[in-house]
Amino acid sequence: VGSCSSLGTMQCADGQFNQVLKCSPQPGFYYADCDESRYYTGSYGQMLKCTDHGPNMILRYQCHSGANPDCVIDGKNVYNAIRCCNARFENKYVTVDSDNCQTIHGNAGQFTSCPDNMVIVGRCGSGGNPDCNGYAHQTYCCPLKYLGWPNY
Repeated sequence: VGSCSSLGTMQCADGQFNQVLKCSPQPGFYYADCDESRYYTGSYGQMLKCTDHGPNMILRYQCHSGANPDCVIDGKNVYNAIRCCNARFENKYVTVDSDNCQTIHGNAGQFTSCPDNMVIVGRCGSGGNPDCNGYAHQTYCCPLKYLGWPNY
């Protein structure tokens, strides 16, 4: 899994997109409890983390707008947004090991990937400058943990 963001012009995937979110198919893995109210928004340069909204939340969607607030969430223009959901693997609940997360830094147009056995839990997107601690974007990755059934 990984992500890419630009600084105002299409710089991801050889100049084809402003942003890219890449998911790796995992047989038996699916998102659950993923309604429209699970969007979280912020300004440019702000790290948005699903784990700030629940221990079992994993990122499913991102929008990073660049120099203008072009992400439209609930009728409002914002700079950055993520959508977080619970997840299941083979009908068992999963969560993340929030004690062993790491932040991966990326420059404009650079694709960043989470290490093996980790999932994206947070993202930081810039405005027109490298606003994420000097980088164009950051990906917050955490190890996936399997909780079993039915404890949550």
